[in-house]
Amino acid sequence: MPETYGIKVSPKGFDVDTASDQQLLFTSAWPLLKIEKQGSFVVTDKTKDVVIATHDLGYTPMFMVYSSEGVNGDASQTRLQTGPPIGASETDLKWFGNYYSQPAGAVTLYYYIFKYNMTTNFDALTFNELDSKQIIDQNYGIKITKPGKNYSSTDLRDFVVHSDARSLQIQKTYHKTEASGPWDEIIPHGLNYEPFFLWYQKDTYTYGGGVHTNYWELIGASDQERYGWADAVNINLGSLSKGDLFVIIFKDPFALTE
Repeated sequence: MPETYGIKVSPKGFDVDTASDQQLLFTSAWPLLKIEKQGSFVVTDKTKDVVIATHDLGYTPMFMVYSSEGVNGDASQTRLQTGPPIGASETDLKWFGNYYSQPAGAVTLYYYIFKYNMTTNFDALTFNELDSKQIIDQNYGIKITKPGKNYSSTDLRDFVVHSDARSLQIQKTYHKTEASGPWDEIIPHGLNYEPFFLWYQKDTYTYGGGVHTNYWELIGASDQERYGWADAVNINLGSLSKGDLFVIIFKDPFALTE
């Protein structure tokens, strides 16, 4: 397949002509997860509904939220918050306090809202599946800073692209709507290894005396009903409820090559 990219960047120490897709830092042939908004929010009363953040994107964006309450409510841990009580819509990111009768108390949330529409379908080109060997010459690199940041900064958070740090590359995004459930979904990913992926669902939820429509949730491995896993050919999802499904598959494997 011809390489129809405009810019392709490899990490320091790797030849950009021989680096595999999963080793690249950036290529203009694939979209990046651009951050629309990030921050923290304290839910002072977990039993009540509250908007965590608003956005003006006009679509429901992909999101991730971390909670200061770890396993069994341990405040010394931070964990990825999956499923309710967190949901995203075309206008906001929200905490639903009446889901499963949340216990009283406060919780700190750390959120990312990405500029990526969860009704988008995308399939990446495949350039090179074979990993490159690290080369000796490291006397080169590229830096692209965020607005207002200095290129001489040593803080990698100040950069959009930096040769010392890899970025997550998107292999595929998949959107589908089903009017009834449960159903199973098998999604070929086009890679020859088990890739890192995330998946979301949108449905109409009724709980705590309220009806909540048009909110998407990130599904976790511990979900009591829905489940999903990756193999070297497909993403396999089961017992999906009716509504919309969104899956984002990255080029990154679970076992990275050093």
